[in-house]
Amino acid sequence: MRVLVTCLIVVLLLTSCNNYRETFIMEGEITFIDAEKNQMDINGQSIYADNISKYEIGQKVKVTLIDTTSQDDWDPEDFKVKEIVVIDLNEER
Repeated sequence: MRVLVTCLIVVLLLTSCNNYRETFIMEGEITFIDAEKNQMDINGQSIYADNISKYEIGQKVKVTLIDTTSQDDWDPEDFKVKEIVVIDLNEER
């Protein structure tokens, strides 16, 4: 019985550990900002980020995100913002 309980605990611990991490880059225009919720939309996709007050609607940004789940959906709670870079349109010309 003790072995069965130990095995069950080990299985539960192993299945509850999720170390999924996928990094990707999203580039686009800021279309919405909610400073109270630390939320912004980039081309209609919501993300949560710190220091959101330094960004403005209409700015073009390049955002590096870390996806913390393997689910194939867009849930802003599943992403951690690694970096946000404002793209200077004058440099591209």
